[in-house]
Amino acid sequence: MKHILFCYSFLFCLTLNAQEKSIVPSVAHVQTTYHNELFYSMKESATIIYDETTQAFLVKIDFGKLKTGVDSLDEWLLDLEESQLVYKAALTPEAFPTPGNLVSKSIKLPGTISFNNQSHNVDLNLLIFEVNEQGIMYRDYGNNQYDKFRFRFSINIAPKDYKLDKKKHHLKKTITVMVSNGVINLIKH
Repeated sequence: MKHILFCYSFLFCLTLNAQEKSIVPSVAHVQTTYHNELFYSMKESATIIYDETTQAFLVKIDFGKLKTGVDSLDEWLLDLEESQLVYKAALTPEAFPTPGNLVSKSIKLPGTISFNNQSHNVDLNLLIFEVNEQGIMYRDYGNNQYDKFRFRFSINIAPKDYKLDKKKHHLKKTITVMVSNGVINLIKH
């Protein structure tokens, strides 16, 4: 019995690992004001995951991937580099627009942001838009109709709400996270 359980566990881990390797990151633009100057970084540090079966929608921003390699530009990121912002919500398949003629749909999506060991309920203004299958933004990731859609949203983080103002660099100004061409990574069961 233990052998069978081990085999099932091993196969589950292999499936999960295979799905992680096929995850496509999205570009996140993150900015804030630090010492009266605007600082920003833009890199493939966002992961958007959607599970149609459970209707789970997850956005993960990995701040460690946003570093530029220039110390003077990355100083404000030092308080964030070991953190990941995670937004979780329920998103029904019916929330997606009906494909055809490059449609788009704006929705207010209630969810929860977890960041720096703090969690808060947040309404995300999410734009779901269709891309042209012959256009440069379209990629066939094997996600059926979801390959035709992209997400656009921004999240404003008040450092005090997530206790970032208590860290070494005392970030106080709003941190804005934007994704304008978010790729859907569909969980397949």
